[in-house]
Amino acid sequence: MEPLFKISQEYTFEEYKKFAKAVLKWNRIILGAFLWFAFLSGVLLIGFNGVSSQACFLVLFPVIYVILRKLSIKRYYNSNKILKDITEEYEFYEDYLIAKNTNSEAKIEYDKIFKIIETKTNFYIMIAQNQGYIISKEICSEELVEFLIGLKDKK
Repeated sequence: MEPLFKISQEYTFEEYKKFAKAVLKWNRIILGAFLWFAFLSGVLLIGFNGVSSQACFLVLFPVIYVILRKLSIKRYYNSNKILKDITEEYEFYEDYLIAKNTNSEAKIEYDKIFKIIETKTNFYIMIAQNQGYIISKEICSEELVEFLIGLKDKK
Protein backbone atom coordinates (compact mmCIF):
# COMPACT_ATOMS: atom_id res chain seq x y z
CA MET A 1 0.00 0.00 0.00
CA GLU A 2 1.29 3.45 -0.91
CA PRO A 3 1.33 6.17 1.76
CA LEU A 4 -0.97 9.17 1.43
CA PHE A 5 1.95 11.47 2.30
CA LYS A 6 5.67 10.99 2.75
CA ILE A 7 8.12 13.52 4.22
CA SER A 8 11.58 13.69 5.83
CA GLN A 9 12.27 15.83 8.89
CA GLU A 10 15.72 16.69 10.24
CA TYR A 11 15.98 16.65 14.02
CA THR A 12 18.20 19.60 14.89
CA PHE A 13 18.83 21.51 18.08
CA GLU A 14 16.79 24.42 16.70
CA GLU A 15 13.80 22.16 16.10
CA TYR A 16 14.19 20.61 19.55
CA LYS A 17 14.17 24.09 21.15
CA LYS A 18 10.83 24.78 19.48
CA PHE A 19 9.56 21.40 20.66
CA ALA A 20 10.66 22.07 24.24
CA LYS A 21 9.02 25.47 24.29
CA ALA A 22 5.72 24.13 22.98
CA VAL A 23 5.56 20.81 24.79
CA LEU A 24 7.63 20.26 27.88
CA LYS A 25 5.87 21.03 31.14
CA TRP A 26 9.08 21.57 33.09
CA ASN A 27 9.34 25.03 31.50
CA ARG A 28 6.13 26.01 33.24
CA ILE A 29 7.14 24.28 36.48
CA ILE A 30 10.49 26.09 36.56
CA LEU A 31 8.83 29.41 35.78
CA GLY A 32 6.25 28.87 38.53
CA ALA A 33 8.96 27.98 41.07
CA PHE A 34 10.99 31.04 40.10
CA LEU A 35 7.96 33.32 40.39
CA TRP A 36 7.23 32.05 43.90
CA PHE A 37 10.89 32.43 44.81
CA ALA A 38 10.94 35.95 43.37
CA PHE A 39 7.82 36.91 45.27
CA LEU A 40 9.06 35.54 48.61
CA SER A 41 12.53 36.98 48.13
CA GLY A 42 11.06 40.32 47.19
CA VAL A 43 8.99 40.40 50.35
CA LEU A 44 12.06 39.55 52.46
CA LEU A 45 14.34 42.01 50.67
CA ILE A 46 11.99 44.93 51.28
CA GLY A 47 12.33 44.36 54.99
CA PHE A 48 16.14 44.13 54.92
CA ASN A 49 17.50 46.45 52.26
CA GLY A 50 14.66 48.45 50.83
CA VAL A 51 13.30 48.75 47.34
CA SER A 52 16.64 48.87 45.49
CA SER A 53 17.51 45.27 46.39
CA GLN A 54 14.10 44.04 45.33
CA ALA A 55 14.35 45.86 42.00
CA CYS A 56 17.82 44.36 41.43
CA PHE A 57 16.54 40.86 42.13
CA LEU A 58 13.50 41.27 39.89
CA VAL A 59 15.77 42.39 37.03
CA LEU A 60 18.08 39.39 37.53
CA PHE A 61 15.22 36.89 37.78
CA PRO A 62 14.29 36.81 34.07
CA VAL A 63 17.96 36.63 33.06
CA ILE A 64 18.58 33.67 35.38
CA TYR A 65 15.42 31.92 34.16
CA VAL A 66 16.35 32.27 30.47
CA ILE A 67 19.91 31.03 31.07
CA LEU A 68 18.75 28.01 33.08
CA ARG A 69 16.06 27.15 30.53
CA LYS A 70 18.53 27.26 27.63
CA LEU A 71 21.02 25.11 29.53
CA SER A 72 18.33 22.56 30.39
CA ILE A 73 17.10 22.31 26.81
CA LYS A 74 20.63 21.83 25.51
CA ARG A 75 21.33 19.19 28.17
CA TYR A 76 18.17 17.22 27.26
CA TYR A 77 18.94 17.43 23.55
CA ASN A 78 22.54 16.27 24.00
CA SER A 79 21.48 13.43 26.30
CA ASN A 80 19.41 11.74 23.56
CA LYS A 81 22.13 10.29 21.33
CA ILE A 82 19.65 8.22 19.32
CA LEU A 83 17.69 11.18 17.94
CA LYS A 84 20.46 13.78 17.86
CA ASP A 85 21.00 15.21 14.36
CA ILE A 86 19.15 12.49 12.45
CA THR A 87 16.56 12.54 9.71
CA GLU A 88 13.19 11.03 10.48
CA GLU A 89 11.07 9.77 7.60
CA TYR A 90 7.30 9.82 7.98
CA GLU A 91 4.79 7.89 5.93
CA PHE A 92 1.15 8.78 6.55
CA TYR A 93 -1.44 6.15 5.75
CA GLU A 94 -5.20 6.17 6.18
CA ASP A 95 -5.18 4.75 9.75
CA TYR A 96 -1.56 4.95 10.91
CA LEU A 97 1.80 6.65 10.63
CA ILE A 98 5.19 5.03 10.13
CA ALA A 99 8.18 6.93 11.55
CA LYS A 100 11.60 5.58 10.72
CA ASN A 101 15.23 6.59 10.94
CA THR A 102 18.61 4.85 10.98
CA ASN A 103 18.01 3.64 14.55
CA SER A 104 14.37 2.61 14.64
CA GLU A 105 11.00 2.21 12.97
CA ALA A 106 7.62 2.71 14.60
CA LYS A 107 4.06 2.22 13.45
CA ILE A 108 1.67 4.51 15.29
CA GLU A 109 -2.06 4.08 14.85
CA TYR A 110 -3.81 7.43 14.86
CA ASP A 111 -6.22 6.41 17.62
CA LYS A 112 -3.19 5.71 19.89
CA ILE A 113 -1.78 9.25 19.52
CA PHE A 114 -1.88 11.12 22.83
CA LYS A 115 -2.47 14.50 21.15
CA ILE A 116 -1.30 16.70 18.30
CA ILE A 117 0.02 20.16 19.09
CA GLU A 118 0.07 22.82 16.39
CA THR A 119 2.20 25.97 16.51
CA LYS A 120 2.86 28.61 13.87
CA THR A 121 5.81 26.63 12.50
CA ASN A 122 5.33 22.99 13.49
CA PHE A 123 3.11 20.08 14.34
CA TYR A 124 4.06 17.82 17.26
CA ILE A 125 2.54 14.35 17.13
CA MET A 126 2.64 13.37 20.77
CA ILE A 127 2.75 9.69 21.67
CA ALA A 128 3.06 10.53 25.38
CA GLN A 129 2.83 13.68 27.47
CA ASN A 130 6.45 14.68 26.81
CA GLN A 131 7.45 12.46 23.87
CA GLY A 132 6.57 13.12 20.28
CA TYR A 133 7.49 13.58 16.66
CA ILE A 134 8.42 16.94 15.16
CA ILE A 135 6.99 17.95 11.78
CA SER A 136 7.87 21.35 10.31
CA LYS A 137 5.04 22.97 8.41
CA GLU A 138 7.51 24.30 5.84
CA ILE A 139 8.13 20.76 4.53
CA CYS A 140 4.42 19.86 4.38
CA SER A 141 2.13 20.19 1.40
CA GLU A 142 -1.15 22.02 1.94
CA GLU A 143 -2.91 18.66 1.79
CA LEU A 144 -0.71 17.22 4.56
CA VAL A 145 -1.31 20.30 6.74
CA GLU A 146 -5.07 19.82 6.27
CA PHE A 147 -4.70 16.09 7.04
CA LEU A 148 -2.80 16.82 10.27
CA ILE A 149 -5.31 19.49 11.33
CA GLY A 150 -8.07 16.93 10.74
CA LEU A 151 -6.23 14.41 12.95
CA LYS A 152 -5.71 17.08 15.61
CA ASP A 153 -9.40 17.97 15.60
CA LYS A 154 -10.32 14.31 16.21
CA LYS A 155 -8.20 14.20 19.38
